[in-house]
Parts: sequence; structure tokens; C-alpha cells
Amino acid sequence: MENLLIWIDEHIQDPIGWTELVAHIGFDHRTIQNLFFKYKAITPINWIRKRREELRSYSAPTIHPMIFNAMLPD
Repeated sequence: MENLLIWIDEHIQDPIGWTELVAHIGFDHRTIQNLFFKYKAITPINWIRKRREELRSYSAPTIHPMIFNAMLPD
């Protein structure tokens, strides 16, 4: 499950639907949905939508400059 969540975050800017989820993790859509309900209490598609909203809210203009600079690689 953790690997799938990481993969989603790494590909959040790409279109992600059932086809992509099934292809990546190798489980059928029902198994993926059951895992999300068990561990996240949300459907995979709603999780993706929520993550996109969260990431949009963390855009550079909304982050204090000191915090933004601390996030940059050395």
C-alpha cells in the first residue's frame, strides 16, 4: 500500500485512473479499492483528488520564503 501511495505522489501530475493503478500494482480494481477503504477509509480516486488539492494548496506563493528555502536542496 505504501508503495502505491508513493507512486501516486510521484505521478500526481499525470492522469491516474483505474487502468494506471491496476497496471502499476498488479491487483484488480476491487482489491485496490478494498485496500484503500481498509487503510485510508476513502476510494483511490477520491484519494488522488484529495492529494491533488493538498498539493495545490502548497504552491510556492503560499509558503513562507524561509520554509521554501529550507526545502531546496543544498
